[in-house]
Amino acid sequence: MELWVIYAIGAAIGFSIANFGMKLVKLDVTTLSFVYLFVSSLFFLPFSKIPESKTNLLWAALIGVFVAAAAVLNVKAFKMAPNPGFPAAIAGLTTVLMYVYSWIFLGIGLSPIKLIGSLLVLAGVALVAI
Repeated sequence: MELWVIYAIGAAIGFSIANFGMKLVKLDVTTLSFVYLFVSSLFFLPFSKIPESKTNLLWAALIGVFVAAAAVLNVKAFKMAPNPGFPAAIAGLTTVLMYVYSWIFLGIGLSPIKLIGSLLVLAGVALVAI
């Protein structure tokens, strides 16, 4: 098994524990979001490389805005959902979106099996969202 697969499995386990914890914690959504972002920032700081150009810095800032917005929306979804598995299942759209972005922006081909898998994910998200 390649190292990136092990990292991805570890990330999935970590996110699932964090997401389940969001359902259990009795903090205000805004407070929880800021604590989440602060702790995440402290964790990643030693592993981060300071951007070397203004363009990289701009991209890093833009990505930070999207991460912050996603964290707030994620916490809100987990707090409001009757089952924490529902928002987690819908978050599975990330996989399909990354596949589409890779196809559009990186020119990565669409294989029939991956396309079928993406359609299955979309069908699962639709069933959970109903």
